[in-house]
Amino acid sequence: MRRRLFLMGCVLILGAAVQSCRETGVNPWDKPKDGDPNTTDQLTKEQLAGTHWQFQRFETATTVSLPTEDFIDLRFEGLNRIGGKAICNVYSGDIELQNASIKVGSIASTFLGCGDNKLDEEYLQALNKAQSWTATETELRITNVS
Repeated sequence: MRRRLFLMGCVLILGAAVQSCRETGVNPWDKPKDGDPNTTDQLTKEQLAGTHWQFQRFETATTVSLPTEDFIDLRFEGLNRIGGKAICNVYSGDIELQNASIKVGSIASTFLGCGDNKLDEEYLQALNKAQSWTATETELRITNVS
């Protein structure tokens, strides 16, 4: 009986460890065979499902970085849904991924006042205009036409 409880405990701990890795967008079973964490292999749209990304910067004529006290993230909640937090607002929406193209449907968002910072609005507007994407295990790039 003790052995059975011990084995059940081990299975539960292992299951929790795998789930916590998946929630942060790192699936330990999808690692490259050579173990290199800096791989430049492109992720497929299927591999994006369940990943979680933190926004770093807008790259336009000038690069606008997100202040360290602010936080914007993007979660691929499946093959057709995204969600996240844009500084002080929560958002979600539908997406269509085809090879390297992305089309974001209407985005629903809360409308809390985020002070003078308009980066949350700019981020959601840019996401609505998204046209293409590329992703590796360490970087997601979404591009659009200005």
